[in-house]
Amino acid sequence: MRPIIFSLLLWPISIVPSLQAAPDLTYLNIATQAATWILSREEQERPNVGYWPSRANLPIEEKCDLYYGNAGILMFLHELNRVTGQEEYAEAIRRGVRFLDENLPNVKLYGLYDGVAGIAFSLSQLSDNPDASTGCSKAIDDLITGSKKQANGGIRWNDENDIISGSAGIGLTLLSLGQELRRPELVNLAVQAGTDLLARSVPAAHGRYWLHEIGAEKQYPNFSHGTAGIAYFLLKLYEQTGEKRFMDAAIDGAHYLQSIASLHPPTRCLLAHELPEQNDLFYLGWCHGPAGTDRFFYELLAVTNDSQWKTFASAAADSVLHSGIPEKETPGYWNNLSRCCGAVAVGEFFLVRYRLTKESTDRAFAIRIADYLKNRAQADSGGLKWIQAENRIEPDNVQAQTGLMQGAAGIGLYFIHLAELDGNAETTNRFPDSSW
Repeated sequence: MRPIIFSLLLWPISIVPSLQAAPDLTYLNIATQAATWILSREEQERPNVGYWPSRANLPIEEKCDLYYGNAGILMFLHELNRVTGQEEYAEAIRRGVRFLDENLPNVKLYGLYDGVAGIAFSLSQLSDNPDASTGCSKAIDDLITGSKKQANGGIRWNDENDIISGSAGIGLTLLSLGQELRRPELVNLAVQAGTDLLARSVPAAHGRYWLHEIGAEKQYPNFSHGTAGIAYFLLKLYEQTGEKRFMDAAIDGAHYLQSIASLHPPTRCLLAHELPEQNDLFYLGWCHGPAGTDRFFYELLAVTNDSQWKTFASAAADSVLHSGIPEKETPGYWNNLSRCCGAVAVGEFFLVRYRLTKESTDRAFAIRIADYLKNRAQADSGGLKWIQAENRIEPDNVQAQTGLMQGAAGIGLYFIHLAELDGNAETTNRFPDSSW
């Protein structure tokens, strides 16, 4: 898919007040109030070095990473600073960057969303900050030295193949940084990661698929852990290198996903959360639902101009539109509001669809989700927070979180995108796993 342009700010910052008893809930104001609550949660291990814990007793990776930690929260603050120019966000970014720079040697995971790759990407987006540039270089060095040669001619960093933790997400980061920083050796590392993933594919009656990690017994076919995300990486490799082996594998993955998709009208063209056990459980968000998986099909449409991929993606989106969410919970859409599994994941998906289709139904659905999120917001510490259940299997374990993929940073970022819905401004941060 070609880069999508985000729009102009609808509400000038001069009219955004601090939270009062009856807050002004325009979209940008909601984003600033999300930031106020996040910043109120800051912990400083020493002066001018801070982080914003998403929950208690975090390992160092989760204090730092793109999913829960500073790397993701900084992306939200960076966007908010862009549209408001408020110095408090710039200063918070400086404190957060120092925390990442100081703690990077203690991060032992490499993934896009749980480790060094995501930290490298986040810091690369803050290139006007000397500490961020230094930290980004260190993180890239860690990715280079942490790669392990494989007998199949490829490389990998761990046993994971997927977007969140494994070679697909790390490879996408290397492609992004290689292009942005003009470092072709990073693209070459991504190609070697792709070579290994080609060797890890499993033949099927229709195409091929990938497991989320070496030796796994279960299959999660959607974007975050499965074939959709891995095939998306291989497709992006083809786009940058022109190597047909990557395109062929991506198309094989698409055919496999088509072959296992639901044919039942309420869930038509949705892919089950888990195979073989949970083949009738359908998530709707980024991780295991069409909000993530359709990234692959839209990218395939852009590259091949084959309308079958648009037809498939549109049918999946139609299933979501008629599911009754966000007000209604379904087995795969529970009390989660966030960018990974819940309301924001779906809302961002329909914002992108609106920019592609200009269909009023897509726009209206994104706004309907925003209205739902407004109603779920709770005042705290002069800002706004959202209480949710992160995990489907722990519905009673509810809490307010700060992070990008689970929490207020991701929700606030969505409201920035809504505030810019109808103009021409471009989003600052395009994540490595998305052309959107």
